[in-house]
Amino acid sequence: ALKLSESKRTQHIPIKKLEWVLEYDTPKPARLRSANINVPVLVAPDRMGRPTVIDGLHRLAKSKSAGKTTIPAKVLTRADLREIR
Repeated sequence: ALKLSESKRTQHIPIKKLEWVLEYDTPKPARLRSANINVPVLVAPDRMGRPTVIDGLHRLAKSKSAGKTTIPAKVLTRADLREIR
């Protein structure tokens, strides 16, 4: 997935669309402190079509706590996910 994402352009996604994933996982404090929020998160649709962070939970949490409203992201499609399988 990471290799495929290299060819994707970076988009800025509203954090409000992604923050729901924070309800299902707890970022580790040490990784949260060292997270580089300038590195794009990797996003793909879940089974219900919601955008889901598949790499970058700590960057998302740090961006939210810093008061950011958007986050840089590389977005994969369902077709991309099928290709990876």
